[in-house]
Amino acid sequence: MKNTKLFTTWMCSVIATTLLLLLSCKTSENHIVEHKIEPVPYEKVTARTSIENIGPKFNYHVISDEEIEENFYKQRIPSIYSDAFLYYTRKCPELRMAFYSIMVHESANFTVYKRKNTDGSYDLGPSHLNSNNIKNAYFRELYNPTDESHITNVYCFYMIMSLNYFRDMVDKFGNIQDAFYAYNGGQKAPKIINSNIIPKSKEKFVKNVKAYANTVNTYIDKYEKELSDYKKQINSDIDYGIKYVKTNSHKYKNYTDVYFTFNETGSGIIMNLKNIIEINLLDSNHGFTSRRYEFTN
Repeated sequence: MKNTKLFTTWMCSVIATTLLLLLSCKTSENHIVEHKIEPVPYEKVTARTSIENIGPKFNYHVISDEEIEENFYKQRIPSIYSDAFLYYTRKCPELRMAFYSIMVHESANFTVYKRKNTDGSYDLGPSHLNSNNIKNAYFRELYNPTDESHITNVYCFYMIMSLNYFRDMVDKFGNIQDAFYAYNGGQKAPKIINSNIIPKSKEKFVKNVKAYANTVNTYIDKYEKELSDYKKQINSDIDYGIKYVKTNSHKYKNYTDVYFTFNETGSGIIMNLKNIIEINLLDSNHGFTSRRYEFTN
């Protein structure tokens, strides 16, 4: 009898549990809750951003066009003059290129810093400032550097005097061409050359001054192209380095910043990931021809 009661109690418990489960399932069928997984917001994937959206993010500290331009001149002008030249021509790219071309012509590409003239005077420094101007108190008052920072020696001082004079001629005549005439032939030269009638006594003078300006303009055309090519090459190296980091981003999960600087010779760039991983992007001819890439971890 006792066993029969226990069995009956057990059966009731099983039936009750079964009914509860059935009721629960019915309720779930009538009240289905759909749990959607919302996608993580992302930028539209394009050829430019597809790699950026994969792996870690990096902050790229690239070299500016201004820095590339300065490095271009540093490779070509002796260091004893380059800092002063860049400092006193900052923010003036046209003036900078024109005066650089003057110095290349005057000094035979920075090899001749003193030349004696037929009148006994001397042309001195990379810009070949005439010694008569140096002796002229009024000229010195007008064109001596007011800020002597970056001045390294007396020839560097003369270079900045010449630059100040040339800048003044550009301001006075309003164009580079007449400034070339004035730099080579004196301040009266532009008026003589640009006049409708040139006196016979001035024909040789005009011919020489115009030939001087034409030569300098030829240098400008040459170096403007080289500067443009150099900028393209350095920016191409930077793009190559960025692409390398992006395509190999899984290797650099612990890095956040990528720095680009020029190498010691200035002929290429160094890419640095937090000063540990270096990728040297080197070339064989000032960035104009073939390149050789070396990757070191």
